[in-house]
Amino acid sequence: MAQTIKLGKRNVKVYHFTGKVVGAYKNLETKISGGGGGGGGGFSYKGTGSTAPTYTNPIESTTYVHDQLFLKDREGNERALQLVDFDIACRKGHIVTAMWAIPEGKKTGSYFTIINHSTNSKFTQRSVIENIAKRYVHPLPIRNELIYTICILGIIMMLQSKTLVDIAWQTIFILLFVMVGILLYSRLGLWPEVTNRFFKSVNYPDAERW
Repeated sequence: MAQTIKLGKRNVKVYHFTGKVVGAYKNLETKISGGGGGGGGGFSYKGTGSTAPTYTNPIESTTYVHDQLFLKDREGNERALQLVDFDIACRKGHIVTAMWAIPEGKKTGSYFTIINHSTNSKFTQRSVIENIAKRYVHPLPIRNELIYTICILGIIMMLQSKTLVDIAWQTIFILLFVMVGILLYSRLGLWPEVTNRFFKSVNYPDAERW
């Protein structure tokens, strides 16, 4: 049975599957980016004037951890998990629960927590829930008093202006100020706070070993 948690104005259903690990595989994937912007420069070779290319963009590499787990529950139902960057520590015979979230109106969702009951370990990706919050939780209804205060200050500033040009520039400045303020508040305060409340509301299942 799914648990329903309200995230902003949208309900999110939390599902889980508990089973015994019958197969566990791990591999690493490295992606390389950058290195563009090649051009002349460097050294001359045997007086020919040829030069080695120089690169303005540094070469960077990012490594991703891929886990593939196969779980079988007590009734014999199996579920295959394809996970990225959880880096789960488990082996065959361990009892594992996979939890995923599906926003209302959607048919699929992403895994956000994997629990290894055999080792009492929990592996969580907060970014999954925070991405849902970014889509469905908006800051304007939550801090109306801040918006009203900024608007009042803007009106005062415009009344003190003498020309339409001054009013136009001050209006643009106020709008930019409000947009930057809302963005900073959302990223640093609202979305992390909503994500924390979500995780506090989750009912994590207990599982007996078998």
